[in-house]
Amino acid sequence: MRRFTDPIGTRLLEFFTNEAVKEDANERLNDPGSAVREARELFLDYFARRTKTYLIASIVLLVVIGAIDYGTCGGVPNQSYGLALDLLGATVLARGLLKGPYAIAAESGQYLSESPPLRRALSEDAADGIWGIALLITGILVQFLAVAGVINFTLQNCPLYL
Repeated sequence: MRRFTDPIGTRLLEFFTNEAVKEDANERLNDPGSAVREARELFLDYFARRTKTYLIASIVLLVVIGAIDYGTCGGVPNQSYGLALDLLGATVLARGLLKGPYAIAAESGQYLSESPPLRRALSEDAADGIWGIALLITGILVQFLAVAGVINFTLQNCPLYL
């Protein structure tokens, strides 16, 4: 999976790199090159995992809504497909904020130098944030296209009533 996601993840990292933060990291970290390489590798790994998870979740969600729509002979409004993606995107974004006591303790604990649990958590949150925003934007776009009449999933002759 990483063969497909690494080029996208690398471009996203380049896009979101803030020069001021980069300079600050170079001044504060003992070995900025090593820390940056580890953070990059962690992000790319989580991004690949999340890509697989969220693509599968999106497809399953849309298939379930499509099956309900088919079962009701087009009774589900077309905007529902976009709303489902919005709901998934909001859940993905909230995932980074909803933590249990073990995650909070590990991320906020004191370490002699750098904090590996915090680096992992930030990498996961970055991957979730990118996917959450992508799903929200896609959902809003699908809703807009459905309201504009560009997307229309109506069943002409419902096979359930023939």
